[in-house]
This record gives sequence, structure tokens and C-alpha cells, in this order.
Amino acid sequence: MGTYENWYKANKAYIWPFQDYKFIDETGIYAGSRSVHNPGKDGYRYDVIHPKTKKPCTQPLMGYRFPLETMLELIESGRVIYGENEEKIIELKIYVQDYKMKLSSVIDLDGRKGTNEIKSLFPEVKKVFNYPKSSEFIEELPLLSD
Repeated sequence: MGTYENWYKANKAYIWPFQDYKFIDETGIYAGSRSVHNPGKDGYRYDVIHPKTKKPCTQPLMGYRFPLETMLELIESGRVIYGENEEKIIELKIYVQDYKMKLSSVIDLDGRKGTNEIKSLFPEVKKVFNYPKSSEFIEELPLLSD
């Protein structure tokens, strides 16, 4: 077992949200992601050839998210993870240095309130403002001083 594997096993409980980043290569620490799948409607259909078996890998149910040219770039740059054989759907390497966390809002308000408030004030006008904020939201903002 390698040094990183030992460290990972010893620290797994403390590394959220990076608990899935359990692999390492010359570029850095990474996780496998099924982000090749096309969400929703049918995606791109083409064969990705397994490097060992030389057979087409199993395609995601809804096809691939990327056009063939993008997939070829991902393969060329070493960003594709293959299974033991062609039966496993490929994954993408997602490096920890590329991780971006979504920040939750510190203000918990319904985003539709501003639009509804403006509609009640100006019922005859279709759109008064783009992205109106509610008076409740404005009250939450700190006052700006000179």
C-alpha cells in the first residue's frame, strides 16, 4: 500500500467534501466522476474503445454529455478512467485542485418574493425590473456608510 493510500485511509473521516478523492497521479489527487453521462435528453452516441480489450466501452444510458471531439481531447489528455474491461462505463478524472464548492446563502428568503411584490405594486406592467429583490431582502442588507 502506498503512502497516499495509508494517509487517505487514516484521514478519510476528516476530509469531507474530498472523501472521494482517493487516487493520485502525476497531475495530482483526483476522484472518478460519472460526469460523462448526459443528463435528461438523449446525448451523443459514439464508441469509446477500451485501451486493453480494444472493444467499445458500455455507453451511459442517455449517451455522452460531450461531442466526440471533446471526448477525444479528454482521452488524449489522460482524463478518462477505464474499468477493468469494456463493461464498465468510463469516468472522468476530477482533480482536487479544480474543486469549486457552492456556497450556501446566508440569507434564507424565497427568491420569488421580489417579483411577486413588484407585480402587486405594478399589476398593469409586465416587467418593471430584471431580478427584483424583495423589501424583506433589502432590509437584511447592512446599511452602507459614507
